[in-house]
Amino acid sequence: MSILIRHVALVSETPTVSIGEVARVAAALQRQLARDVNPLWHLNATISAFPSLDEVPIGYWPILITVRDLGGETGMHVDDHGQPFALVESSPTWSIAASHECIEMLVDPSGNRLLPGASPDDPSRRVEILVEVCDPCQDVSFAYPINDGVLVSDFCTPAYYEPVTSPGTRYSFTGAVTEPRQVLRNGYLSWFDPDANMWFQKSFIGAQSRVAPLGSMVRGSRSLREMVNGQTPDHLASTRLSAVPADARVAAVRASAASSARAARLLARIDELTVGEEKKPPSPSKSNAKPAISVLSPADHAGEIKAAIARVSGMDDSPDRGKVLKALMSAHAHLARDPGAGGIWAKDIDPETEYYLAIVQSALTTTPHEYVELTARGIPGFKQYENEDIRWLGALLAHLLSSKVPFPVAATAGEIVIEIPEKVSVAIAGDWGTGNLSSEAIGREMDLLEPDITIHLGDVYYTGEPPEEAKKLVKGWPRGKLGSFALNSNHEMYSGGRGYFGTALMTAPGAKFNRQKGYSYFALRNRSWIILGLDSAHEAAFISDHGKLNEAQVAWLQELKAKNIIGDRRIIVMTHHHAREMNGSYVSALWGAVYGALGRAPDYWYWAHIHGVAVFKPDTVGHGTTEVRFKGRLVGHGGVPYRADKAEDIKAWMSKILWLEDRVAHDPETKERLLNGFLVITLGEDGLDEKLYDENGRVRWQT
Repeated sequence: MSILIRHVALVSETPTVSIGEVARVAAALQRQLARDVNPLWHLNATISAFPSLDEVPIGYWPILITVRDLGGETGMHVDDHGQPFALVESSPTWSIAASHECIEMLVDPSGNRLLPGASPDDPSRRVEILVEVCDPCQDVSFAYPINDGVLVSDFCTPAYYEPVTSPGTRYSFTGAVTEPRQVLRNGYLSWFDPDANMWFQKSFIGAQSRVAPLGSMVRGSRSLREMVNGQTPDHLASTRLSAVPADARVAAVRASAASSARAARLLARIDELTVGEEKKPPSPSKSNAKPAISVLSPADHAGEIKAAIARVSGMDDSPDRGKVLKALMSAHAHLARDPGAGGIWAKDIDPETEYYLAIVQSALTTTPHEYVELTARGIPGFKQYENEDIRWLGALLAHLLSSKVPFPVAATAGEIVIEIPEKVSVAIAGDWGTGNLSSEAIGREMDLLEPDITIHLGDVYYTGEPPEEAKKLVKGWPRGKLGSFALNSNHEMYSGGRGYFGTALMTAPGAKFNRQKGYSYFALRNRSWIILGLDSAHEAAFISDHGKLNEAQVAWLQELKAKNIIGDRRIIVMTHHHAREMNGSYVSALWGAVYGALGRAPDYWYWAHIHGVAVFKPDTVGHGTTEVRFKGRLVGHGGVPYRADKAEDIKAWMSKILWLEDRVAHDPETKERLLNGFLVITLGEDGLDEKLYDENGRVRWQT
């Protein structure tokens, strides 16, 4: 008996996911299908990587990795001929989503497959269950690695749809699902109840599972799976033809033209799903068109760098100025060199990559230790957010070519003073805006605790551009029951603060951080406590490790004190930049500005910026007759991989520090990074309780 072989194409339309990465994931998916899926579901398929949608042959079902804003339309769809295709959002976990969609597409290409079974809500009722084999166990915590660490999705077996539990039966490949119709955390299951003539869905989002009606769904041109996914919030968190024989060239040209026509139709269909007209990339009109990687040629980039050189040359002299000039001039020389005449680039490297590689090359060959400020306490290596990740150096150029957004100043001191309950829980994370697995896990764990208030201490990577703010902060940041707040940071200011002030701090009703009213500083107070959130980044010097308060905030603090808005409340300060160095010494500019404006030390100060976590021992800080038992906390371990510093440095610190994280995360690839995490403080009339959690939800330290 012959088995029908299906063909799946994996394609990226974004330069952030290279053809090499696509090929690596395609190989992992191929192995997963052959080794894990086929023996259970009896299907056979090929998974191939293609450099563009135009080059996908007729008869292949494409999975497109995209940065388009698709709202709830990620997942599988059918084209105008009823053939399946899938859309996967580019993210650090895109391989899991691609595996998810690939398996579901192969198990049910139409998106309409129903199996009879007992209702997940009421076993006495017979219903029709929609076959979405990855949705019940789709959370990243149930994913598993293939090949060299590529994460792929867990999936349910045919036994999952059986009526009763049988001992020793596997209900999902990893064994995470232990009984029929079980829904794991962040998963869901949908079914049609003929008696009620209505669709229902069981989901496990948040602290517990629940069942909700989806209503009736009339199919029309959309599959059942498309309609269900559209009603499910956050449905999903390479070879080229070469050396073609002469007698096959005509056939190859015809196939290319047919593929191009299909690609154009499919892109038009995807455009219908894309949210926001301004976010649609142009559809290719030629058969050899590729997704736009950069609108600038190497010569254009060389001109851009030349303009940056002129700008830096006119800056005031500083230790950083020489470093920046050296890197820029080296980059300019590399870009101006002919690749065919001994240049360092291959001819087929795209301009965007060439642009960043030039800057990195200059940094690695001329001043290899000059850029540590961008990746404090990072992990050596070239992977995302590691020390030599080429995108760190893009922050330098973004800063040089960006103008600063004006600082919004509150009309009155009380305009941004917000009253909070006497007992209130506040969840805090710093340097969280990575979009990687750690920050996603931290967001989920923080959300499960249901804090009253959540505060991000700043840093959205790499440069806080509007799309980064929307995707890596606003979209996934857990909302506090009473509101959420976000502080400004050096990385947001690398792009002039456009994304932070224009995207994150939107004031529209329902916007995540709208309680800040568009300001980057604020106060939260009850009878016993006042939390002062301050912007230490707007006036800080680029590359400098040290934050700075502008005059407007100093005046605001002085007014809060003069008008008795602070009164005798205990004071908590929160900033992105640090008030203390790791050796315990105080950072004079920032500490002095706050101390001088308040006339005393705060009781607590929470900061980020340095990638790591540390609980400092209390210091008695006096001013006149006022003495404060000051407690400082570094909470900068919200997502960026970090490690402990050299042993001799730690030994010197420990006289000032109560606790440091020492547990290794044991990632498949980054084996030496320490656990990321977050902090929850609970304020009450009797004092303040602190609990530091890791990315897995375990308490690592508490008062």
